[in-house]
Amino acid sequence: MTDDTSRISGSETRDSKTDPTEPTQQKSVNQIIEQLSAKTPEQAALLIEEMLSNKGEPHTAEMVATATRFLVTNRESTTLLGLIDPQKVALIFDELVQRLQQEPTSDDMQAAEDLLDEVRVRPLRRRIVENGTTDQWADRLTRLIDVTNFTFPKLFRQRAERHPSRTLFIIPGRKGARNVTWRQASGRIDLVARGLIALTQDDPENATIAILSRNSLEMALTDLACLSSGLVNVMIPATATEADVAYILNHAKVSTVVASSRDLIERVITLRDQAPGVRRIIALDGTTDKDHNVMPLEAVMEAASSISRSELENRRTALSINDRVSVMYTSGTTGTPKGICFTHRNIVTKRFHRALALPEIGEGDRFLSYLPLFHTFGRFLEMTGCIFWGATYVFAENASIENLMLQMQEFEPSVFISIPMKWMQLYDTIRAEVDLDATDDIAILAAIRRLTGGNLRWGLSAAGYLDPDIFRFFQRYGVELMSGFGMTEGTGGMTMTPPGNYREDSLGPALPGIEIALADDGELLVKGPYIMEGYLDPPEGIESFDADGWFHTGDLMEMSDDKF
Repeated sequence: MTDDTSRISGSETRDSKTDPTEPTQQKSVNQIIEQLSAKTPEQAALLIEEMLSNKGEPHTAEMVATATRFLVTNRESTTLLGLIDPQKVALIFDELVQRLQQEPTSDDMQAAEDLLDEVRVRPLRRRIVENGTTDQWADRLTRLIDVTNFTFPKLFRQRAERHPSRTLFIIPGRKGARNVTWRQASGRIDLVARGLIALTQDDPENATIAILSRNSLEMALTDLACLSSGLVNVMIPATATEADVAYILNHAKVSTVVASSRDLIERVITLRDQAPGVRRIIALDGTTDKDHNVMPLEAVMEAASSISRSELENRRTALSINDRVSVMYTSGTTGTPKGICFTHRNIVTKRFHRALALPEIGEGDRFLSYLPLFHTFGRFLEMTGCIFWGATYVFAENASIENLMLQMQEFEPSVFISIPMKWMQLYDTIRAEVDLDATDDIAILAAIRRLTGGNLRWGLSAAGYLDPDIFRFFQRYGVELMSGFGMTEGTGGMTMTPPGNYREDSLGPALPGIEIALADDGELLVKGPYIMEGYLDPPEGIESFDADGWFHTGDLMEMSDDKF
């Protein structure tokens, strides 16, 4: 270590009793950790970097193990990981992967899961992006997710345990907003999961649970109950035609339908003759109809008593990251809907990789969300994104621009994700409030903050064209509005313009973890860990992937030399 580090260490001298960078075998791990703990985060980060540096001799596994143990047990670990060179942090991740592949121990597994949790918060992700190593880290995280079998229930439990009293969901109402904490959500999810397991345990093998619902807290909790318990669910758009609903119920072998309102319940009842596999309907609005075996959600929770908490935990522990977790269907506008299968690996890797592309989003952010939870952007980017980041998901009461702006002012979101139309309407509302040509920037900024709640910093416009002038307008006044391209088959987004690097009429480069290529005719081809498992029993002639593993999007693109 240099003399500068000696000065940082105060009056300590560089001997084997005080220098954490001496070979581990010359002193106990506990001694090193004790000395590192006595330092400020800045001092400890410098010492850890030197411990992991190659000074003519390879770093030892013991050094990496010591640094790992210190980081995962230190209350300042988040700060430390933001101070240490990501290349040095990478040694820890890579060493853990190697050890878990060879002789996994419970301590190493816990350390790996703890480090995965640290990726959720901003400091480390920020340094990774600054160092230009996002793609390498995407691969590294995929390996660690695989080797730890980091399923969705593990991710959810980790977040719930980290901040049980924080608000996960906010539900507006006429009598005031209702806040649901992580602890409350987790308890209700477990109860619903146990009830669903009890009700469906005698159903045919491969039977699934369909959710046919408009956005609501109960819909989200039921979805999360399935995702976190090994119950494969099927999302049916509330806007689907009767013919498509009937097809999906049969094609996905649905035995249980969860429906949100009387009109959707009646639709399923009407289709029972066409979908004989449906055994029961669970009504989120409390409806009971014994003649058609319609029961309220409360009855599901009452059934939970026959399944113990330990049984639920055993199911979760037995899950594999490659197990199927959900099926979503294409709209069917161009033919018969195709069932798109997702595994835990698809859903979990997408969250880590999307987070690398958005390093400044994290705890403390608040999403105002109106996009349907039966679509990938609403379900995965917004709902499971909030779960990953430890952010807050606010249910918009309806999708009108008037309501959205009122709720922006009430709930002060920092993130808003939308189709282009809402951004156009928001722009028009601002333009009606102030003369953009005759008003100075300070007044325009004040109007934007007043109309959007004063905290809006991040936005995404996808699923259609938005004029570059509107992108530039919001970016100029502090809202980093990004463009992107996605498909259900890619768990949503697959490309995005990076924050601070918008290009007109561009959908951006591939998101971390995604490989892209253009076929000879310009068709976009994609690969990656969060591209779907495949289509569910596809019709003859429909292939999930080509012989080289590429998914063919069907969209014609052009690509610049730097992959935009």
